[in-house]
Amino acid sequence: PLPPAEYGFFFFYAYTCTFCNQDENIPLLPTINLYGVLNIQSVNYGRSDSTTCSDGRPSSEITNTKCCAAYTLAIVTSMCEGKSSCVVPATNSVFSDPCFGTYKYLTINYSCASVTCEGDDAVLTCDDFITVYCANYGRTDFTTCSAGAPKNQIAKTDCYANNTLSEVKNRCEGKKKCVVPATNSVFSDPCYSTYKYLSIGYSCRDHCEFLLLSPICTVH
Repeated sequence: PLPPAEYGFFFFYAYTCTFCNQDENIPLLPTINLYGVLNIQSVNYGRSDSTTCSDGRPSSEITNTKCCAAYTLAIVTSMCEGKSSCVVPATNSVFSDPCFGTYKYLTINYSCASVTCEGDDAVLTCDDFITVYCANYGRTDFTTCSAGAPKNQIAKTDCYANNTLSEVKNRCEGKKKCVVPATNSVFSDPCYSTYKYLSIGYSCRDHCEFLLLSPICTVH
């Protein structure tokens, strides 16, 4: 049977960011601070509705809502996948121009994963406030935090500490920064003699909107 969703090993909360900017490099930053990596889900550079990035635009520039640049996912994946942060310019020079005369925008759906090996501290930081979605202290695969560990310490992959989510929420929810030790003294020991790790899925409130403050929208 699958573990409860709160353990977060079959999903990590997904975020959607939309960038109107053409003339600046837009930082796409995951909300994970320690060992955090980006996982790109889907991307589009073009236009799929008439309201997004439409302020001040003439109707002729926002009526084509079937505009999709080819290879957008491959391009963004090559720039961002597996990294802790990346910069994606929302420009024709990067994605080509899929619909001349249409004012376009870049939409990126991505998720974040954070892993802290046993004995280390997970450090979560936000410019706004932390919201924790899922967490587990234990082990669910053979490879994570396995460097130098004996095989008998990474063999058990169904290890879940029942109090992980509540403990992480108590330490982090609603704060701008928190530190969570990945130790048995915090979570107890859900699987004796197994080398464990702490996984946390969280977001910063209004994370994408924060990145879009003072957008520079110009015709593509």
